Amino acid sequence: DVQPAVRKALTAGSEWEKDELLDVLFWLRQAVGLVLGLLWGWLAVEGLFGVILYAGVSTAIVFYYYSAFQGVSADMLGLPETDLLFEGFKEGLAFFVVPWVIVYTACNF
Repeated sequence: DVQPAVRKALTAGSEWEKDELLDVLFWLRQAVGLVLGLLWGWLAVEGLFGVILYAGVSTAIVFYYYSAFQGVSADMLGLPETDLLFEGFKEGLAFFVVPWVIVYTACNF
């Protein structure tokens, strides 16, 4: 059921199983990618700068979510820090690039 998972994800300091948190981080990264892609396209951000900025902003949001909002550390889950930081990064990049290109093209050509 999705509702309890969403409720738990939106509640600060929830107790997490490793796989549950990784799923939430994955979908958070997809949502961030979509929002930033739409925003970058609308703001006419171009080139490698936009990709690097996306990587930094999305990683910072994911880091803040699990470390500050949920109060979870990689050590608590027995994972390397990179597993949490980069969960869903490749897929999130696709969710970022596609709307970025579409909105940029629609607004500027």
